[in-house]
Amino acid sequence: MKMGTRNDKLINKMFVMTMMVVGVAMFAGSIGSLVDGMVIGKFLGVKQVSATALVAPVIGILSVIATIFGNGLQLILSGLIAKGDKEGVSRVYTTSFMTVLVLMTIIAAALFIFAPQLCMFLGMKGDEADLFPLGVAYCRGYAFGVPFFGLAISITQSLQLDGDRNLSLLAILGAAVVNISGDIICATVLHGGLFEIAFVTSLSNLVMFLVVMLHYRPGRTNLMVLSPQLFSFKEIGHLISRGIPNAILIASEFVRAFGMNFTLMAFVGGAGVAAVSEVTNCSSLQASLIAGFYAAISVICGVFAGEDDKKGLASVMKSGFKIGIRLALVLMAFMFLLAGVLPRIFINDEGVIAATKIALRILALSLPFQILSGVICGMFQGLQYTKLASICYILRDMVVPVIFLILFGIRFGSNGVFVGVSVSYVFSLLMLIAYTNLRMKNTGSDFYSKLMLIDTGKEAFESYEASVGSLEEVSAASEGIRQFCLSLGCSRRTSLVTSLAVEEMCTNAVKHNNAGPMKNSIDILLTRKDDKTWILRLRDDYRLFDPCMWLKEHNEDEDEKYEKVGIRMIHELAQNVTYTQLLQMNNLIIDFSEKKP
Repeated sequence: MKMGTRNDKLINKMFVMTMMVVGVAMFAGSIGSLVDGMVIGKFLGVKQVSATALVAPVIGILSVIATIFGNGLQLILSGLIAKGDKEGVSRVYTTSFMTVLVLMTIIAAALFIFAPQLCMFLGMKGDEADLFPLGVAYCRGYAFGVPFFGLAISITQSLQLDGDRNLSLLAILGAAVVNISGDIICATVLHGGLFEIAFVTSLSNLVMFLVVMLHYRPGRTNLMVLSPQLFSFKEIGHLISRGIPNAILIASEFVRAFGMNFTLMAFVGGAGVAAVSEVTNCSSLQASLIAGFYAAISVICGVFAGEDDKKGLASVMKSGFKIGIRLALVLMAFMFLLAGVLPRIFINDEGVIAATKIALRILALSLPFQILSGVICGMFQGLQYTKLASICYILRDMVVPVIFLILFGIRFGSNGVFVGVSVSYVFSLLMLIAYTNLRMKNTGSDFYSKLMLIDTGKEAFESYEASVGSLEEVSAASEGIRQFCLSLGCSRRTSLVTSLAVEEMCTNAVKHNNAGPMKNSIDILLTRKDDKTWILRLRDDYRLFDPCMWLKEHNEDEDEKYEKVGIRMIHELAQNVTYTQLLQMNNLIIDFSEKKP
């Protein structure tokens, strides 16, 4: 029997919007860090730069801790919201918020109290003893903002899941503006030192946290609600395990940089090491967009995995490959054209500029392979293959690149180091494809399903899917679902009710919820959970509208009880109706059973 077809329009929109929000936000945060370094270097001096550089790894550890909880929270919530599990969302969010608050408060107190001991441990003694007071001042100034930093970073990535797409971006942009302007004023007008510079950073973290808390402004209905009675120690382990792969991804940047520095120092000298530093600075926008793309992969995959939508997962991977290739080509063109211009923003040495130019172009060649292998790893993370995702990230971004850069560096010198990194991503992609296809060689799954290690051939029940955007398409899908249900032996009642639900809800969206001239779309998915239970999921990018809340607010109003009769009828006939906002889209889940108790 011919069933409906679902297009990739909403999936592509999820990709682009999630990638841009996360990517631009990360780039805004990196701008603040770059300006911090530039202000300290231009206005304070070399010793202050050295002191902050020695403290930088500690700050990096704090970022990794916050990112573990932030990514873990985002991935777990994506599946729970997709299922409509509101209590689960509140439980996980509460656990994450309270754990991060307590942990970061303890760290902040320790950083302030034990700053002298920490600076001694970091090497500010002996010949470098004059750096000691500078390091202590910076640590103590930064400590005030650590709790706000941890909470804000751990929450921002999940805001878009709760229907607040742009707030995380505004929070980080606001923090960057405060940090940049405050640093400049502090250094040029107030003639402050490292304590004052660090304290400005703490103020910017406070601003970021306060903007994030605007998520709870009056008039919003949020899923991410603090409920202390739902706190669960068990969820702490889940949060950490789901967030570890991304922490490995962040740590890999340090490992690769260390490997390149070591090799270049051994075979080339200081100019090559300077080029590594400049490559990092020049690639900040590229790295932010790629990180946003990886976030989009894992989150969207988590959504479809939470719905047990295997066909949707295959579509996510196809879209990921297509968008990933386009992103890689754009970034390659950008890097080839501007490779000689970007280094001049950060340094004046012509030798370093020339080395950086060559390195940027060599590394740009690896982008398609890096991004495509990242799609597979991101899917593993979204599918909760946590151990496998961690192993893949360690091999792909740490072990294999370091081995290749050392081997190629020994053979070909400075340029060989960067060629080795590029070749390592080609090798990693081929190994991932080979591994997944060998592991799934005995199944009837398609190529994309094999890459995700899921067997679509073992589905217990068929499903019906369609994408609609006009009244004619709604009518066709409604009749298609009715015939589909009848063909599988479903009762006439359930067949009719599911058909009516599609007709009513989708017609309302097409007629009344169109927010503008843009062509909107509705994805319809009907899945069978067991012999008596059917789940209908309707997702659209029309104007946000919560039919459950509307019905609750107007249920007792006699003058309005005859309005939106269809919505009332669906609520009466269905076993359960759940509405959530998911990535700024309407997500309606209707549970049908053969018999309603």
